[in-house]
Amino acid sequence: MKILCWNCQGLGQSQVVYSLQMVVQKIDPDVIFLPDTRLHKIGFLNLKLSLDMVGYFMVDFTATCSGILLFWNYKVSMYLLSYSSRHIDVVIASFTEKFHFFRIIGYANTNIKI
Repeated sequence: MKILCWNCQGLGQSQVVYSLQMVVQKIDPDVIFLPDTRLHKIGFLNLKLSLDMVGYFMVDFTATCSGILLFWNYKVSMYLLSYSSRHIDVVIASFTEKFHFFRIIGYANTNIKI
């Protein structure tokens, strides 16, 4: 099973989307995890179609959340355990393996840089 985790730091620019599409085309992942998308639900529909993924889960971009996207293809099943604006917790299962995928998403506080 191949999982692509990419902090895209916003999917609003066509260059970033193009780069993501090229990486996905090259490695053919089963799961794509994208934190910090800065996308609202309406903005990701074209992205979902272009990545040719079957399923998705999205935490919308808000004042307290930078947006989270999780896509998967037909080879895996995804079981959502919990989520918030700062984490996602799922079980990913394929025909041959099953594991727990938990991610915490933080944000940079530029006021405390050293």
